[in-house]
Amino acid sequence: FDFGFVDATSVGIVQLSRSELNGSIKPIILGKAWLEVNHTKYDEIAKVLKEMLRNIGYRGDTLALRCIGDPQVKQRAVATGKSLHDLYKEQGFNIEAAPVHSIKATLDEINKWFGESRIFFDSEAIPIIKSAENWAWPIDNAGNVIPGSTNPKHDQFSHAGKSFEYGFAYHFMQKSEESKQISTSYDEMSESDVLGSI
Repeated sequence: FDFGFVDATSVGIVQLSRSELNGSIKPIILGKAWLEVNHTKYDEIAKVLKEMLRNIGYRGDTLALRCIGDPQVKQRAVATGKSLHDLYKEQGFNIEAAPVHSIKATLDEINKWFGESRIFFDSEAIPIIKSAENWAWPIDNAGNVIPGSTNPKHDQFSHAGKSFEYGFAYHFMQKSEESKQISTSYDEMSESDVLGSI
């Protein structure tokens, strides 16, 4: 989940599958199960997500899915006393916070996986591929990356990228001590965990 606090919210449903060759985990991006909407109404987003899950054949409890979101997902709003974690849980989605991580290190690792063909896309994932290809670091007027940039550009291509980055960091990057408490290693995961992840 990349929450659109003031703009688009992007949510991707990603199937994690074990390789029959070496047992490694590979993410499969499901294009028909990727949502991007230009509003932040969590109840409406949850309703659409449940319909998308039904359309791809998921009949289980949505609370059992492994959902990963912005590291600030559990921060409570002053006005309501509730966090996005609380609000989505009321709608049937238990969203954990992505680990605190280096964005550059995560993106470098994602690019490495792309280069090694370790991330797969289904035939309907063209918009997601376009976002991945166009999500970039800030550049100056000469077209050079601005030195010292710590975050990629925030534009129409960044939301899908951020949502995938959060999930990738949670599942595949080395966890910091701060985030280990919400982590489960793949050695401890059941097949239903692997096949039912967001």
